[in-house]
Amino acid sequence: MKKYILKYKLLNLIHIILIGFSSAFLVGASVTLSIMLNKLVESDFKGFLIWLGIEFGVYLLFLADTYLIRVNQTKLIQKMTLSLRDDYINSLTRKSFSEFKNKTVGEHLSILNNDIKIIEESGFESFYSLVSTVFTTFFQLLLCLVMIIE
Repeated sequence: MKKYILKYKLLNLIHIILIGFSSAFLVGASVTLSIMLNKLVESDFKGFLIWLGIEFGVYLLFLADTYLIRVNQTKLIQKMTLSLRDDYINSLTRKSFSEFKNKTVGEHLSILNNDIKIIEESGFESFYSLVSTVFTTFFQLLLCLVMIIE
């Protein structure tokens, strides 16, 4: 898995940056909710409306970024999966016929379909989910530190 992530390192870097923005927008949306609540408690209706607009804008950015992440992630995983399949097929073409026959055609098809599908779901998608969790945790900790310093 690492080989294919590094093979497409620029595309993965762009994708990880998009995930980082998504996490930042999500944490930013929670911050604006608390500011909106403070404005309501202070009976500052104008300030509340301003922060409501900011909240709406942050959520729109979050939704747009989430859409970009879904599209980009699907395309990126497809590229890495095609590369993985290509490498497997190339390794088969370098083998002798007797080495090829060590596995049945069904086993080769299983590797090309089922096993690679498992790598997609349990490998690539889990990796991006972990990256998202790390970014969200980082931004929440950063927010806590800023609040402590104030």
